[in-house]
Amino acid sequence: VQFHSATFMKMILKENLGLALEQLMGTKNIQLHHTKAHVKPALNGSPFPTHQDYQYFPHEKHSMIAVMVHLEDAGVTNGCICAYPKSHKLGPLPDHGEGKHHYCDQNKYPVAKATPVPAKAGDVLVFPYFLVHGSFHNTSAVPRRILLFQLREAGDEPTSA
Repeated sequence: VQFHSATFMKMILKENLGLALEQLMGTKNIQLHHTKAHVKPALNGSPFPTHQDYQYFPHEKHSMIAVMVHLEDAGVTNGCICAYPKSHKLGPLPDHGEGKHHYCDQNKYPVAKATPVPAKAGDVLVFPYFLVHGSFHNTSAVPRRILLFQLREAGDEPTSA
């Protein structure tokens, strides 16, 4: 994302965001791992099964966090993020996905029973990569767009799950 617009890079480098992340992560040595633009289309944006980001890119010190910037209001009807509160304390859970798709046990952690995390445009949601989360189906006439930044402590090395 940051390679396509100077606006996105300015957002990543925003001093207030950096200071908040330093406090949350307990370090000034923060490295951008990757960015994504998520769009959940209006009327037919599919739900995304619950998962832990850990399974996609495990690290030795588990410092990886997600930073989601909401570009418009997000609620249950347009597919907001949902999560299992305090699930990050469980550590890595078994992977029930296939191939490059990684999911939690959908019988134990169904999207339908997760807690919605509604947000207003401009809200920033930050969570660790062990948090069990997913997103609801978008049944509204409004798309749901977010920018995702994944960051880690710079000395935290990738490992295999």
